[in-house]
Amino acid sequence: MEEKMNKTHGAFGRYTGIKDKNGKKIYEGDRVQPYRINNFVNVPDVKVEESFLVKNDNYVYGKWIAREVGKDNFSVNGYHFGRELEILSV
Repeated sequence: MEEKMNKTHGAFGRYTGIKDKNGKKIYEGDRVQPYRINNFVNVPDVKVEESFLVKNDNYVYGKWIAREVGKDNFSVNGYHFGRELEILSV
């Protein structure tokens, strides 16, 4: 299990198995910004909602990260694939 010290929170975070749109590894405790990806030349990606903190158990390893998971551990709110996210703080 790969971990790193999160300077913002002063705790270790596990690697999610997901890389952001810039190829950086996303860890628990990282703050990420969701984007709508544009596949056109010279058209910038667009922020689609507020940034959020990557939490333990709010992701499927190597697949996607959710803004939050319901108390039933089944429902998810706002899940994103790595190419739709950018790390804001580590």
